[in-house]
Amino acid sequence: MLIGFTAYPLISKKYIKGYGYKRFIPLFLAFSALGALTIPFIVYRHVSFDFSYLPLLALLGGMYTLASYLVFYSIEHHNISVLNSIVGSQDVLIALFSGFLFLISEIKTVVLPALIILVGIFLLAYSNQSKDKSRISRYVIFTFVGVLIWVFMWILFYTINTSLPLLYYGILQLFAFVFCIPIALFHNKKKGISYYLKGKQTKYILIAGVLTGVATAMFSFAYKFNALLTPFVGQLGVPLVILFSVVFLMERPQKMEIIGLILLSIGPFIYILF
Repeated sequence: MLIGFTAYPLISKKYIKGYGYKRFIPLFLAFSALGALTIPFIVYRHVSFDFSYLPLLALLGGMYTLASYLVFYSIEHHNISVLNSIVGSQDVLIALFSGFLFLISEIKTVVLPALIILVGIFLLAYSNQSKDKSRISRYVIFTFVGVLIWVFMWILFYTINTSLPLLYYGILQLFAFVFCIPIALFHNKKKGISYYLKGKQTKYILIAGVLTGVATAMFSFAYKFNALLTPFVGQLGVPLVILFSVVFLMERPQKMEIIGLILLSIGPFIYILF
């Protein structure tokens, strides 16, 4: 799980630049669905599905697709250390909005970590390194909007009453791929499927996609058994991605970005541990 959450952002950043997000996303979502749908048949001896949840899973798949386009468009143009740190704030934001929506009394424990994260995101957005002359980075804003879509997607997903969450998540991922097909056809301009498959990058996108599907599926499975340790292990991927992006991708965060990255790294751990 930790390997997946650490490796897929780095692989995605390295190969999305030469491939382009328009070609990257359909393959990524296809391979993510493949990884997510494989795990349930390994973990569960018997699987069954309640078809009454199919419309909800279709809605959630559409939300996943929309968020993916916002996030991966931004990854193509901006530092992965910055954007992945925002993506890694989902657990805290899910707890925050769940507390408001369902009036959970423990919401007071998430307010401070959420404020730390929001300040960190503001600092990352304000320290704009992009080529446009605006003071606020649109890539940080797009990623944050995408993360919020994922957050509400997960909140709705957790309302599903099932003992087979891996199967339902795999179907959600399948819908995400299905919904990206019309967009891919629009971008394709009659170039054929080879437009997406040619190039040496394809195998690395396969690895990134499968890692994402498997890691996310295993996270949702492990969370049922240990709600404290699982987020802690998953969250370790955020500082590791920052470290490896500096070492291998030669990213050099500015001073304000460093402060923002520190806040985004410690905020979730404060929530998890306290």
